[in-house]
Amino acid sequence: MGVILFILVDAYSKWPEIRVVKNMLASTTIDVCTDIFAQFGFPEVLVSDNGGTYISSEFESFLKLHGIAHKFSAPHHPASNGQAERFVQMIKFALKKVDDKKNVNASLRKILIQYRNTPHSTTGKTPAELFLGRKIRCKLDLLKPVVAKEQAINVKACKFSINQRVLVRNYTKNNKWVFGRILEHRGNLLFKIKLDDGRIWTRHANQISAIKGTLKQCNDYDYFVPESEHVSLYESNNASASVPTTNPTIVINEPDASSDDASNSGPKRKTKSPIRFPDSENYFGDKSS
Repeated sequence: MGVILFILVDAYSKWPEIRVVKNMLASTTIDVCTDIFAQFGFPEVLVSDNGGTYISSEFESFLKLHGIAHKFSAPHHPASNGQAERFVQMIKFALKKVDDKKNVNASLRKILIQYRNTPHSTTGKTPAELFLGRKIRCKLDLLKPVVAKEQAINVKACKFSINQRVLVRNYTKNNKWVFGRILEHRGNLLFKIKLDDGRIWTRHANQISAIKGTLKQCNDYDYFVPESEHVSLYESNNASASVPTTNPTIVINEPDASSDDASNSGPKRKTKSPIRFPDSENYFGDKSS
């Protein structure tokens, strides 16, 4: 296929990592190793052949900087690093069988997920189980899907109930709060809300504010109420009671100003005579004498 592959295999779990590289210069190899080590951590020991890249001072300095011991296989004896060499042969054989030979990266991804999820003959477990501590999901799992148990919503943790009238934080217009009604619990703190204009929003509990008091205690003009909900504002024991269409006329009986009873009907103010000081001569004495 005319590509260069950099292959790294974990000795314990047999977990492989493959990268398509342009060349095998020391700088390129260091970049690939840094990318892999950033995901899984630095190994204690790295075993390689005696290629010019691996014996270069630049690569050796990289390994020493990260505390990685470097070991080499015997010259002209690939079996010394048999695990990596066997994996190279397996990859070459698998790439010959793929249909799309132009897209090497896509083919490698398919090979890797199958290899990582297949029990190894030496360990008896898949590389994913030993390396990640779990099995990875693949297409074969669709034949026997695992039904996840739905987590029950903690009703005590919910601050709002279904069909409750609430204020909802608005991030689209000038009005910071709009009115709506709770439709559904999407979680302990996540709610699906229907606004008065018919829109459906999803909001966190921190973005919702309860309306104080019940609907009967709220002023009709404080917020918009759909016509279908007008009846709930005028609850009555009589089922046949109709909703008032006009504001009731309030009559105030004022007393007649000409009537004596009307003028004296209000509370009277208590008056007290002023306190007078004694005569100045008697109080201070006669200064002329």
